[in-house]
Formats: sequence, structure tokens, C-alpha cells
Amino acid sequence: MDLRNPDVLLSHLASSQGRIDQEMNRLLAQKLSDLQDDQAMESMVGLLSTATRHQIYDILLVLGYVTEISPKLVQPHLETLMTYLDSAVNNQVWTTMIALARMVEGNEEYLFEQLPKILDAMHRSSVVAKDHGMRLIVQLYNHKELQDDVYFLFLEELRGAPDNQLGQYACLLYT
Repeated sequence: MDLRNPDVLLSHLASSQGRIDQEMNRLLAQKLSDLQDDQAMESMVGLLSTATRHQIYDILLVLGYVTEISPKLVQPHLETLMTYLDSAVNNQVWTTMIALARMVEGNEEYLFEQLPKILDAMHRSSVVAKDHGMRLIVQLYNHKELQDDVYFLFLEELRGAPDNQLGQYACLLYT
């Protein structure tokens, strides 16, 4: 199987197989992670520009799953991922936020600069985006040079958190 071939990649997405579970996307992410091939990742990310809405969701999920295993494979595509925070499609926003929250290490300065965009996405998307956005903020806080700025931002977000999320978010700093 040639994972550099966009048609092959598309054929392995859950939506291309008429499936609504994520098993196919997880398997594809595992294969991409095992392969450690930058060209295959370039092909996967390149599909975002021509994919259908369902395929985009699956591709973003695959990229998110890859970041669980090998975040450095997705790192060259961080700027492309950031564009999906602007999407009007909620599942594209939260799948992107999940991936970003797993890619903080080594990208602290860039993500800190992108905080206005990240915060906007957190505020207009779902609780999933907010949860992972808060995790991203806490990871930025763990970067010593950003602590002062990020701490006050975290407190501001904590103040605006829904009652049922407040405890979960407050505990993030201490886990």
C-alpha cells in the first residue's frame, strides 16, 4: 500500500468506506506513524484542499491520532492545521484543537502567538474545543518563559467557564 498516493489515503478514510466509527481512521494514523514518511504526511495534508466536508473531518481526525503517537510528524503542517480553527464546521474546529493540544511541546512560542485565534475558536465552538484549548493553555503555562502571561489568561478563562466545567479546568494546573 502506497501511503504517498492520495487516492490510497482517501480510500482508507472511514467516510470513504461508509463507516461512522473511527477504527479506519485510527488504523490509517497508526500506519502513517509507523511509516514515519514526511511525503506521506504531505499527501495526507494536501488532501485537505480538495476533500469533501466528511473527508476533511476524517483527515483532521487522522492527523489528531497521529499527534497522539508521533506529534513531530504533523509539526511541519501546524500552520495548515491552524486554518481549520476558522472553520464554520464545528467538528473541524474541535478535531483541530485536539491535535493542537497534543503539539504544544516544541511549538510553544508559535502557539502562544496564535492564542487570539485559539481563544476565538474555544469561545465559539463546542465544549470539546474548549476542553482541549484549556489543556493547550496549561501546557503553555508549563513553559517557564510564558508562565506569567498564560497564568492570567488561564484565570480569565476559568472565570468564564461553565459551572459544570470549572472544577475540571481548575484541576488542569495541578495534574
